[in-house]
Amino acid sequence: MKKLFRLFSFLAVAGIMTACGSDDPESWTQLPKDEISTESGDLSLTVNGQLSQTGKALFEATSATEGVLTLTDAIPGYSKVPVNVTMEEQSNGTFNFKGSTELTTAPSRAEQAGSEKAFMTVDVTGTITTDGKAMVTISASGAAFYIGVYRNDSLNLTYCNIPCAGRAVAYAAVNDMPVLTLIGVVPGEYTFAIPGVYPAADGSFSGESATANGTAVTYTGKFNAGTGVLEMNVVPVLSSAAQGGIARTWNLSLAPESIVDEDYNYFPTDYPAFRMAWLPKNAEEMNGTQLSTLASRAVSHFMVDLLSNVSLNANGTLTAKYGDINYVKSQLPDFNNTDDIWGIAGWFLGLLQVEMVPTQTTWIESPAGLAYWYCRDGYFYFVPDIMNIVAQANKDNNNSEMSPEMIMGLISQLSQMEPSALINYANQLLPTIGLEGVDLSDVNPETIRTILSWLQTGVPLKYKVDGDYLSLYIDKEMAEPFMTILFKFLPVAQSKIDEMAAENPMMSMMWSLLGITKLDDLKTIWNDNTAEFKISINFNKNAQQAAAPSQTMAPRKFNSPEEAIQVMKSMVP
Repeated sequence: MKKLFRLFSFLAVAGIMTACGSDDPESWTQLPKDEISTESGDLSLTVNGQLSQTGKALFEATSATEGVLTLTDAIPGYSKVPVNVTMEEQSNGTFNFKGSTELTTAPSRAEQAGSEKAFMTVDVTGTITTDGKAMVTISASGAAFYIGVYRNDSLNLTYCNIPCAGRAVAYAAVNDMPVLTLIGVVPGEYTFAIPGVYPAADGSFSGESATANGTAVTYTGKFNAGTGVLEMNVVPVLSSAAQGGIARTWNLSLAPESIVDEDYNYFPTDYPAFRMAWLPKNAEEMNGTQLSTLASRAVSHFMVDLLSNVSLNANGTLTAKYGDINYVKSQLPDFNNTDDIWGIAGWFLGLLQVEMVPTQTTWIESPAGLAYWYCRDGYFYFVPDIMNIVAQANKDNNNSEMSPEMIMGLISQLSQMEPSALINYANQLLPTIGLEGVDLSDVNPETIRTILSWLQTGVPLKYKVDGDYLSLYIDKEMAEPFMTILFKFLPVAQSKIDEMAAENPMMSMMWSLLGITKLDDLKTIWNDNTAEFKISINFNKNAQQAAAPSQTMAPRKFNSPEEAIQVMKSMVP
């Protein structure tokens, strides 16, 4: 009996021990239940072979062999991707897992790209430990993986290997074919769609295409799955039509403004550096001939020291050799020095000389990427790169107060406003910059719409090639809408001039030189006595740009008012 009692006691103890052992949790239940991030260092995440710096993972084990892995911000275009996985415990206590899912919804950015179809297959493998460490490898394929609009931080675009910020590239699946669309990249083609761009497994692609205008475009690129960034380089070659027969380096013309014979008869030349032609219907009435002649001479004198040449490159970039602006400033007299009134007069009359001789000693080469160009239908289009221009100006002046992004943001806001709202905004802004009394309310909104369209097309100019000369110009028809706006500012300008004349008697000489009595006369001349109007900048491919030793902008001294008046008469036609 005692033996039997001992046997039952042993079995009871064994049962109790067995029961206690069954309460030990299984290892799969100890896997982490909180989200793991790459930022904390607990998650190592690889997307299509590239290590990702962003992303989170939540592992929810449902049994010893199954679970759900939810990926957050790991796959571009999808905020959360749940994947059913199978898992297997290893001898060292870690769990290997793998799984696959098909995403039948479009990525978040597909709508912007205009995608009609989007899908993706996602395969995952990895390991996870009970102490909260995980390694996840993602392999994704399908058009939707790259579909979207790339801009700002998601786009690293270069143009002939030149940084090209402020553009956008859209990738979409249209009619079951992937289409890559360049926005604001190729001169003359604001939107340029390239069909059939199929990235390789690592996201890279390359090819050649041509625009509707015949411009050839070679491109290479790569979608970076780990960062969501598109890296792309575009190399265009303008078509013959887009080059317009003028793709070369053009030196600024140094032709004199006029030829003057011994009797002081003036014969205007065709292509000085700057030419304003304002021809009257009736030469006997007040007209703009005298003003335009003086403007042609004065502006040409400044231009020959500010611009040496421009290069219209076949790849669509426009570069220039320009003068040191500080040198030009150093040649200006002190207009506040009333004791040197005749010295100021001499400087001013020096601008009326017909000969154009540059004296600039420092020419600066502009970097590529500040401006672009192309020709179409008889027009030359100048396309400034606002972001790069602002960035270069900040660099040259050690200034960072106005960032390129800030400027482009402002331009973007203005371009999205209705023209009427933009005019109202301008009316509110003008008084804050000292232009009280200017009212643009009756300006044709279409004029504003035209200016805004230049942000896409570029600024249009007419052009003409005559032997060695190239002339870029606007005529009366092109100037008409903008003269209407200019006339709005004449009363304010007149007020400023009257204030200056009260302090400086030299200003009273201006009206006789210009051939008018007040600025508002310009409006009358334009509306009633203008037969032809033209403003042009002229180039000569063979002009010699070597600096001369003389100082064309230096003041000329006079011994008496009579001498100044005599010289003035000999210079004014």
